[in-house]
Amino acid sequence: MTSPTNHQKDTTTERYNLNVMLYQFGLFISMGLLTMVTVNLFVSGDSMTPKQTPTMPLSTPVSKVIR
Repeated sequence: MTSPTNHQKDTTTERYNLNVMLYQFGLFISMGLLTMVTVNLFVSGDSMTPKQTPTMPLSTPVSKVIR
């Protein structure tokens, strides 16, 4: 039972829930964009490195085993 001088306050969680959902939405969007940018940088950086390809044909046929 409550006394007349000590009233209980009604707390609403609607505003808190909305703020949490907006925070999560922003967090997920920013993490998704950061992940996509990071993956694109690593993929483009890897494809820009020169590959070690032979410039002259091999002197021995590929089918023979070199011992």
